[in-house]
Parts: sequence; C-alpha cells; structure tokens
Amino acid sequence: TDSVAIDAQGSPLRDAEGHLVLRPSGHGALLDNLNSLGGDIVFLKTSDNILPERFNDTISLYKKALGGLLIRLQKEVYGYLERLSTGDCDLRLVRSVEEFLGVMFFFQEPTQDGSQKERAEALRHYLHRPLRVCGVVKHEGEPGGAPFWVSDSQGRASLQIVESAQVNLDQLDQRQIWEASGYFNPVDIVCGLRDFRGGQFDLFQYRDASAGFATTKHHEGKQIRALELPGLWNGSMAFWNTVFVEVPKSTFHAVKTVMDLLDDAHRTRGKVS
Repeated sequence: TDSVAIDAQGSPLRDAEGHLVLRPSGHGALLDNLNSLGGDIVFLKTSDNILPERFNDTISLYKKALGGLLIRLQKEVYGYLERLSTGDCDLRLVRSVEEFLGVMFFFQEPTQDGSQKERAEALRHYLHRPLRVCGVVKHEGEPGGAPFWVSDSQGRASLQIVESAQVNLDQLDQRQIWEASGYFNPVDIVCGLRDFRGGQFDLFQYRDASAGFATTKHHEGKQIRALELPGLWNGSMAFWNTVFVEVPKSTFHAVKTVMDLLDDAHRTRGKVS
C-alpha cells in the first residue's frame, strides 16, 4: 500500500542511500479488503473508538437502528430496480423513483430530458449502486472528516464525507464552509454491498480515483508531503448512495492521543484487581 513521498521542492524524497522513501497510502488501501469480504451488510468502525462494556447497550441500539434503516432502504431500492429492469417505464413509476431519489439521497440531477424510457434507464443507473448509512455526531472541534455537499466537475452535487486534507483552507470561502460544519464523521457506517439480484458490487467501480490527496507528514525532522489513496469513506465511496443520520455523542469517544484515555468515558469504574 506504500506510495511515494515528496520533499518541500516537490521532488521524490530519497533517503541517505538514495532509495525512494515510501509512506503508507492511507485507509483507502482497505477498499480491497472490503471488496473481498463477500458480505451482504458490513459495519465499519474505527479502532480508536472502542468503548468500555458499559456503553454496549447504547452502541448496539444505534448500530441496530443504522442497520435497520439500511435494510429498509435496500428493500425500496430493490423493488424499484426489479420493476425498472423489466423495461417498465410507466410515468408514475418514473416520477415515484425520482421522488424517492430526491427525498432519501437528495438526488439533484434532472432526468426530465429524453423519453420516458431514457429517463427510466438513467434512474436505474443511479439506483444500482452500493448503499451506505452513516452515523454522524454534533461537531465539537474534533480533528477529522465531516459530511458535506460536494459538486463534481460537471456541477452535480452529492453527499460526501470530506477530510480537511481535501479542502483548500487558504481560500476564505472554503474555510468558512468547512468551519461552519455542524456535524462530524465518527466512522459509524453500515454498508450494503449486494445488488438487487444478490450479486456483489465491484466496489472499485464506484471509487473516484481522482480523489486521492497529499498530506503533510514529518520524516527525520523534516516536513514532507505524502500521496494517499482516495480515503475509504471519502473518494473510495464517492459514487455510493449515501444517507447521513445523527447519532448520540455517547456513541463516540475517540482516542487520538494517550491523554484521551484519561477521559471519563475510557476510565475503568469500580474495583480493579
């Protein structure tokens, strides 16, 4: 998963012996793992957000809620796809699918151009994708990604999880948008990896390969830049259908530094033997 690092001048970084310095390419490298699991529904959670057992009831409740919402959405998506795949392009069906895409996935691209058959095929294309339900928490200044609208090169907007490394914070308007985010991504994600006929999606077909980013790191006391793959829940899921759901802050107590282990949420209660 290693990728090339560059120095301050933008040249490939080499060590004292002239060998290229390679860096881990980020959690986007895990897309291959997810793609090879063969699962129907997969729950994602980061290892820095594992809480003591006393939180299990709350955490499991909201895991079930997120999973249940995904299953409900899948059933609706599958039902529409079954009908669209038979060539059914009845106007009422087309309008119903357009409304569903708009309400549940905030689908904004108009499909009114063309014949009803062409509109139905366009809708089938946008329904036939991996699905994810992402739990988000109120933002309280944690470092990490957040949910945003993102416009692509053709002006189409979609719901995405964005990392700060993907944003040009030197631009005032972009910084203001970033800092105005009301929610934070705790990586509490449920993924639907099967299509309506039970086949497994090839997840690499739904990745935005152009969404890799360069991050600032340090190597032997010097600041360097390292290229990373599109993040697992960022560019690697760019063309999934996405739903964001607010979950309680009690489900998220990340450990980013050793000092975070001193927070009440991570401290052992009761007698220690």
